[in-house]
Amino acid sequence: MAIYCSGISTDFHKFVSCLAEGNEEIPFFGATAGMFEYSADGEKFRNFFSCSIENDADQQYVVGRDMYRQGVVLAVLAGEDLHVKADYLFGWKPLGKEMTITETLGTNCIASIDGMRPTEIYRRYLNVEPDENFVYNISEFPLGIERNDCLMARVPPRFDKEGRLYFSSDVYKGEKVRLTYAVHEDLLRGTDSASEAMWEFAPESMYMVVCGNRSIFLKDKAHLEIDSYRSFAKDLICNYGTSEIYCYHGQGGILNSALVAVGLREGEAHLASCNCHFKKPQPHRIIPLSERMATFLDAVTRELRESNEEMKDMAEAAKAASRAKSQFLSNMSHEIRTPINAVLGM
Repeated sequence: MAIYCSGISTDFHKFVSCLAEGNEEIPFFGATAGMFEYSADGEKFRNFFSCSIENDADQQYVVGRDMYRQGVVLAVLAGEDLHVKADYLFGWKPLGKEMTITETLGTNCIASIDGMRPTEIYRRYLNVEPDENFVYNISEFPLGIERNDCLMARVPPRFDKEGRLYFSSDVYKGEKVRLTYAVHEDLLRGTDSASEAMWEFAPESMYMVVCGNRSIFLKDKAHLEIDSYRSFAKDLICNYGTSEIYCYHGQGGILNSALVAVGLREGEAHLASCNCHFKKPQPHRIIPLSERMATFLDAVTRELRESNEEMKDMAEAAKAASRAKSQFLSNMSHEIRTPINAVLGM
């Protein structure tokens, strides 16, 4: 089922969850745009990515030949022998310590993290102030939330003077969050690998939903992700939105910073000779400092994680040795004490 909506409340996640409940074997995908937000004091405003609600010329939602200012489109794709391959690609990796959401307002506002103002997290770790450039300065480091064994991102398009963060979808008190980071080449390699598997699936129809935050992050390389799929899916349908929709096998929901790719075909796979999928060699270039720093951060984080795993294994081995030693001494004490007691008794 494809779901596209515009100008809908941030509680839209409840609608998507109700659709997906009991239909875990059906992939739900799509995009949202122009979602309403509410501040903590009840004031209504539009989010960062939206046009003015009063501007009819820019606020258009087209279904067939009719135009609407708000609406939801559901398209059910069905067939007697329909095969579907649905991929959710994120690519950002957890960074730093795990933090806890300690206070929320409604379902889309974080009021405190570890008892602090949420904007303070970005000031502490990224030296980012809550100003007019806030969303651009933090977009490369989405907040990661692991829900149902699925790592999802939340990027706040808005904040208020109290330092609270507002999101395009649901966040909950008690959830664990961490800043995340990504490396350009790793992100593109992941997309290329997924597109290779999709090519082998041999879809007859292809849909993609790409987060605008990926484009902000990848900059002039953003087109490479779409090109990976378009190299074999000439009629690729690609959308950008405020948030991405992906629900499958009990995972997902309303997402940020994601790429969702869905391929469909009827019957068995037939790889046409004209469907050539290949990766063009990347030209040599001067690598920007930000990319080099991200690669360095990735390497250091990986080494630290491996080192922590080694230390954990060593600690487990030491514990096991200590238990074996205690067990050995206990057994030996028993073996020695028993004959001595017998002798003393005699």
